[in-house]
Amino acid sequence: AKLFGWTGGVGHNIHEDAVVHRIDPSLMYEHAERKKLDLSDKASWRNLLTVHSSDDIGLYIGDAGSTAVLIHSDDLARQDFTDCYITQESS
Repeated sequence: AKLFGWTGGVGHNIHEDAVVHRIDPSLMYEHAERKKLDLSDKASWRNLLTVHSSDDIGLYIGDAGSTAVLIHSDDLARQDFTDCYITQESS
């Protein structure tokens, strides 16, 4: 597990996914429409926790993936955890 710090997605930026999800979750896989969105707010999303698969403890997320919990920096400053973005990544 990793608290805070950087976390990345598998082949894409999960911070951008968090922005898209906040704007309109239905656009998550609508790539043509998604490209039209302003995703500059991705820098404001912070990693709260990343949990990686581990053979040592028998924890498997997907085939060898991870689960990450992101929060917007404004929400973190207010200690408002009602709108976190949680994603599961797998290669």
